Amino acid sequence: MALIKCPNCGEQISDKATVCPKCGKTIDSKSQKKTKKEIVNLGIVIAFVAGILVGGMSHALLFNSGKSDDKVIQTEQKESVKTSDKELSKDTTVESNNNENKSDTIKEVAINEPMNITHEYGNYILTVDAVRRCDWLNRFGEDEQPGKVAILLEMDIQNQTYDDPYNDFMFIDSQIIVLDENNYSIQSWGTGYDDGEYHTSPKIPVGTNGKLVIPYIVDDTCNMVTITFNNQYKIVAQITG
Repeated sequence: MALIKCPNCGEQISDKATVCPKCGKTIDSKSQKKTKKEIVNLGIVIAFVAGILVGGMSHALLFNSGKSDDKVIQTEQKESVKTSDKELSKDTTVESNNNENKSDTIKEVAINEPMNITHEYGNYILTVDAVRRCDWLNRFGEDEQPGKVAILLEMDIQNQTYDDPYNDFMFIDSQIIVLDENNYSIQSWGTGYDDGEYHTSPKIPVGTNGKLVIPYIVDDTCNMVTITFNNQYKIVAQITG
């Protein structure tokens, strides 16, 4: 049973009643049906409005959630960019420092300027006296090489504590790098004969001094070489003779 309003006095009465108990108004079936229809329509309207409200709230929540996620993603991206920038800056600083340190460790000197060499086998003082052309190829019995000429790196050496555990001779040519004018590396011709002039394999005991000469073969047009000693010193030398 449902309650309806009396169309005459507005009293709540049963939808089964045929007469209003308050005012005596006769309740016809059309009025009852109309009232029921109004109740149903009202219920539909209420449900529709509620659906709109719920849908709107859900959309707002989803939209706000999306905005929040976007903010989180943007924040993470910004932090990632900052971290990458810091790492790049750090790497650049480290590389720059390494280059500066490398540049600082190789000191450029001139001909006749002493170099204090520190090696794992000991220390010695080396002074370049000259870089000059010579007839070393003929003296050593080598065939003539067209377009090539021998040069000698003549040095004075003071052996302070250098003691090679594998050799009695001072083989320091492996500690020396020679580049020509085109920046090509030139290999030494080892320790050729010693005739009293070209002391290419001298024995210089600890605490003594001596002369050291190392031969190289270069283009006959080469006028200058760059020499690095044990990655500590560098000389840019004019070839004489």
